[in-house]
Amino acid sequence: MTDTEKMPEGPPYFIEIEGRGAVQVPEEFGRPVPHAVRTTEIVGFWTPERFRSLAVVEEILKGLPYQQDDQAEDLNRQMEKQRAQQHPAARHSAGGPDKKASRRGTYRIRYNRTTNHIDGIAERTKGTDLDYAFSACPAISRATTSISVSLAVGEEFDDLGEALQAARTGRRKLCKACEKAAVAVLSAAD
Repeated sequence: MTDTEKMPEGPPYFIEIEGRGAVQVPEEFGRPVPHAVRTTEIVGFWTPERFRSLAVVEEILKGLPYQQDDQAEDLNRQMEKQRAQQHPAARHSAGGPDKKASRRGTYRIRYNRTTNHIDGIAERTKGTDLDYAFSACPAISRATTSISVSLAVGEEFDDLGEALQAARTGRRKLCKACEKAAVAVLSAAD
């Protein structure tokens, strides 16, 4: 961009802004000041109180709102979408990128609280009878019940270790929460 512009004929005054084209200069910036030698070019705008060089006026006009309002909204939406995609909880769930990360993260938080609770009970019941450990914590009871059900209908295991080994050998698929609970209880029983 040059430091000077062609001298405009009269108000309204327009100057060329890079990336935006011709932009109208607000009236509060005053009237244009011609170059001392090349009188057809302007070097700035003048009011009785203040002189603004052409470079300053260009910078001010670059920051003024224009038809970018829709683009700014789109940019904000894209930034939110990008933050949601980069959120750690976003990796653990299905769904499109427009889905909120907070919704995706809720399940992980609940899952971690449950498994932490199971780990705590398993740690406290280390060296005690498994039946007592199961009765002490409803979450462990639910986990062992679903282990039994997921292994086979009607097939029950008295020993959690057997159930876990059967599941790991591929006889039946075990859900991750049940497996984590079983591992915690099994390690506590050892």
